Amino acid sequence: MLGALGAIAIESRASRAEDLESRARHASWIAGEALAACGLWVRAIDGSAAGSIICVAEADAPRVLAVLAAAPALPVADALPWSVRTVLRVLGVPMIDAPIPGVRALVAGDGFDATNAHVIEEPTGYRVVFTPRA
Repeated sequence: MLGALGAIAIESRASRAEDLESRARHASWIAGEALAACGLWVRAIDGSAAGSIICVAEADAPRVLAVLAAAPALPVADALPWSVRTVLRVLGVPMIDAPIPGVRALVAGDGFDATNAHVIEEPTGYRVVFTPRA
């Protein structure tokens, strides 16, 4: 498993995209591959329902990776716990400093008008459901 995660981290640094949308897709690929290397799978329930900002309420590293795998986005570094930022940096996930118009952003906690991402643990991984914030 560590060898696979190391290979993902190396490849993520070697294939840096210039435009933000490509970086969001790359972040999604990294997240999905990292979870798969751990034997975990992600099922998205209506990934198209994810808005321009996605909020993960219980933001630990596996849940954030599951949401990224379900809907391409760029994590907002300052809006995530330091432990999650550390894991994302080690894996080579591209991040941004603040939400940017035109690219989906991922945050944790309140303070943003965002779509909620509910991450449900299943025996083989995670199910991600997106719902509008009420």
